[in-house]
Amino acid sequence: MKIEEILALEENSKIINLLTSDSSKYDDIDTYKDEFDGKHEILKREPKFVGEGETRKEVEQAKIVVKFQKKIVNFAVSFLFGAPIKLINNSEDKKSDEAFDILKNTWKDSKLDSHNKRLAKTLFKETQAAEYYYVGKDSEGELKIKVALFSYKNGDRIYPFFDEYGDMVAFTRSYVAKGDDAKDVDYVDVYTAEKIITFKKESKNVWERNDKVNGVVIVDGDKENNIVLGKIPIVYYEQDEAEWTDVQTLIDKYELRLSKLVDTNDYFSSPAVVVKGKISNMPDKGEMGKLFQIEAEDVGGTAMYGDIDYLTWDQTPQSTDLELKTIQGLIHSLTQTPDLSFDNVKGISNVSGIAMKFMFLDSLLKTMDKQEIFAEGLERRISILKTIQSKIVNISAAKGFDDLEVGIEFNDVLPQNVQEIVDMLYTAAGAKPIMSQQSAVNSNPLVEKPDEVIAELKQESKEENIIPGTQNF
Repeated sequence: MKIEEILALEENSKIINLLTSDSSKYDDIDTYKDEFDGKHEILKREPKFVGEGETRKEVEQAKIVVKFQKKIVNFAVSFLFGAPIKLINNSEDKKSDEAFDILKNTWKDSKLDSHNKRLAKTLFKETQAAEYYYVGKDSEGELKIKVALFSYKNGDRIYPFFDEYGDMVAFTRSYVAKGDDAKDVDYVDVYTAEKIITFKKESKNVWERNDKVNGVVIVDGDKENNIVLGKIPIVYYEQDEAEWTDVQTLIDKYELRLSKLVDTNDYFSSPAVVVKGKISNMPDKGEMGKLFQIEAEDVGGTAMYGDIDYLTWDQTPQSTDLELKTIQGLIHSLTQTPDLSFDNVKGISNVSGIAMKFMFLDSLLKTMDKQEIFAEGLERRISILKTIQSKIVNISAAKGFDDLEVGIEFNDVLPQNVQEIVDMLYTAAGAKPIMSQQSAVNSNPLVEKPDEVIAELKQESKEENIIPGTQNF
């Protein structure tokens, strides 16, 4: 059925069932959430029993949880959005510069760089996420564009609806909110290009429907003018599985092996005393220079003295150590996550920029794959922001937004070897200057006000050229 046919049905419950029928994926999302939060299989490890009869007792076994999932997700987010993306004005018409400045200010005011990190983390954990753009007012009553993140963690169940060409023609959000009497009320919001339809179910167990315009309503006297946005204000993101799904069995194996190693250490790491004979005097727990006294025993008329030995476990078996290192290496390799532990980086000195990129090439390739997912979403986001600005917030600049073409550039999170780049450019220019003083000051991270510094430098240069006892005109 087409979305128009579904929304035209008279029975509200049937509309909701058709738009929210694909709920099987939330079983997987529940599993992903537990794995990320540390609710792992190792916690189900049963205690073991030792001894028999009256001496039989229960011994709790170690349950070591290692949250590789969190590290994998955090590294993926940092490589993708650790450095903010750059917006580029690709418009040929300079009249769009004002609209571009408004768009950049909206991006900054809405804190979309920080939002990008939350969005990516949600997607990598839950495999789906959506962002909703709407118009609100600030403390001074001015219209501002705001963004809300729809996610399973926030209590949302989201359902995109695509037509036969793969275009999203509707978006449904199911959630629970508090009603006037502080009781839970079920809501279902359906977004289309022209309408936002809200279904509400309270104690009567009947869905009530409320249709409103997707946009704003301007009241002028007795007249109402509906400004229809004409675009679904939702950007939907989806991937097939969580970031760590391919290595979840390895993580389980690593935790089990590590837990068994901890159990073994508990048994054998502390030295045990083996006494052969009869002890007449035991040292105290805190005594320095402990002394064990052993009495002589008469064996066939001969005085025989016993002995004391320490039973110790000197080291971890090499096979266990190799297994743990192998599993850990596979987890990092298969998820394209770099292992930047201290032992791995302590021997690295100053490396070139090219060498640095080769070291992190696997992670950079993964980031490029993720950029394919987010590039399309970011382009749709910009389109939504332009439409909201031109139709609602900044109608006077509508022509500039219509002609505005914006490009997106993902920035590299790896540190740059600036000295290497400058030396290369200096050589390529034939040992001639490659940067003006103004550009150098602007690029200096220690300078907060470049224009003032340039003025001071010019004044200092002028004073150095003045000959004592003379005046230059």
